[in-house]
Amino acid sequence: MKEEKTKYNGFFTNILFYTLSGVIASLFPVIMRTIVSLFLYTPSLSELKGDASYLFNVVYPIMGLMTTAAFIGGAFLCSYFTANKIAYKSREPFPHRKAKFQMAISAFLVLVFNVWYIFPSNYSGAFGCQYWYFSASLAPLFGIVDKRDAISFMSNSDALSNFIINGLTNYILGIILASFVLLAVGFGFASYYGRKLGHERGLASINKYLDELHSK
Repeated sequence: MKEEKTKYNGFFTNILFYTLSGVIASLFPVIMRTIVSLFLYTPSLSELKGDASYLFNVVYPIMGLMTTAAFIGGAFLCSYFTANKIAYKSREPFPHRKAKFQMAISAFLVLVFNVWYIFPSNYSGAFGCQYWYFSASLAPLFGIVDKRDAISFMSNSDALSNFIINGLTNYILGIILASFVLLAVGFGFASYYGRKLGHERGLASINKYLDELHSK
């Protein structure tokens, strides 16, 4: 049976819906960063005295974990609510095969948007903090920097805004680029399963409503 075309099941329309929901989800890490920063002590550059151990041992792992969780969790939640509303209105079964392709494209477009947006901000601005903190937390593990010798990678313009050392970016750029791919994959999977669950719940909700309506 041929699928009836509606404004809710168009291939590119759904890509647009879920790309927009993905962009909204990309704001979750910024919100999370703001919340977490309220509970973390912010040292001044003079207090560090060239030793950034506190940042690498405490701040970056916590920020990396929380902003990444917010990014992936936001993808799930935004896709869930988008799919829930679409399913409630369309009353159509979940398109498993098509949805996988659509969510992969949407995740890629969200990645392109995030990279385009954060490129001028040294990969650490809005829509990009999850990549930066995630990468910074891994830097000592790969021996890229000596956390006790922060002077060697700090730049003259560093002000430690949002715990970010701008001079560190050039050292962790390789990890940042790898994190783009890794987090995009996680984002895509979370978006797909959020969409799947949201669609199922939305469909169940409208079917229940119709059954109650017809039984009266």
